Amino acid sequence: MPTVPESAKSSRAQKLTARIRTAWPQLTGVAIRHRGQFAYVDGELADGERVKLMP
Repeated sequence: MPTVPESAKSSRAQKLTARIRTAWPQLTGVAIRHRGQFAYVDGELADGERVKLMP
């Protein structure tokens, strides 16, 4: 399975984080995980609950 270069991961993370914070201001954090060529994005709410934004 091909992997995404670190520079692309970093760029994607910055863009996603900026967009998510604009679209969902109630989120206190964002977690991005990479598995091969795929990215999984979770948002964290103030009470600590995690919600899948991009499974």
